Amino acid sequence: MTAFEAGAGGPFAGGRTYTSQDNPFNFTYTYSTGGNPFGQNADFDFGGFSNPFDIFEQFFGGNFSRQQARQISTYKIQITFMESVKGVEKTVRLDGKQKSVKIPAGVSDGQRIRFSDFILAIDVLPDKTFKREGNDVFVDVTLNIRQAIMGDNLSIPTLEGPLTIKIKPGTQPNTLIRLRGKGIKDINGYIPTKPSSQLKKQLKEIDI
Repeated sequence: MTAFEAGAGGPFAGGRTYTSQDNPFNFTYTYSTGGNPFGQNADFDFGGFSNPFDIFEQFFGGNFSRQQARQISTYKIQITFMESVKGVEKTVRLDGKQKSVKIPAGVSDGQRIRFSDFILAIDVLPDKTFKREGNDVFVDVTLNIRQAIMGDNLSIPTLEGPLTIKIKPGTQPNTLIRLRGKGIKDINGYIPTKPSSQLKKQLKEIDI
C-alpha cells in the first residue's frame, strides 16, 4: 500500500499551485516539477493560453463576476375592494422617498403592476358586500317568504350605487339574477373609443 504524505515525493511533489479568482469560476490546478503522474510523455495543450483560466477570461472577461443585472424592486400595497374597482391614487414610501402612484381601475388581488423603476404587488382587501370572481361581482340578497312567493321591487347594492330590480313571483332559493354591464370592466379586453383624461394619465404612469 502506498501513501502520499505532504512534501514526501508524491506524484505532485515539488509542484506549484495556481489559483484564479478573476473569472466566474474559482479554480485551483497543480502541476508537478518532480515527476509526471500521467507518464513522461504526457502533455497538456491549452490552445496557446498560458493557463486554463486565460480561456475563461477570453470568453467571459476578467470582470465577469462583478457584472450584475439591474434588479427591479417589488413593493406590496393594500387597497380596498372599491379602490380596485374604481382605481385610486396612493402615496407610498419607496426607499425612504414618498412617491405618488396611480393604480388603474379593474386591478385584481395578487396582480402586479410594473412602473418605470419598480413593481407594485396589489393586495385587495375583502369586501363585506361584494365578492369578485373574475370580472363578475356577486351580491347575496335575502328575501322574506312573502317577497319570494308574490314577488317585489327590491333595492340592491351595485358598484355604481343602489339599483331597484324586480323579483319575480315564485323565486326559488339560490336563484341567480344576472345584471349585464354591472361587473368590473376589463381594461385588457375593452378598448375605449374616447378615453377620459384620467385614464390617459393613468396609462402614462404604468409600463404595460
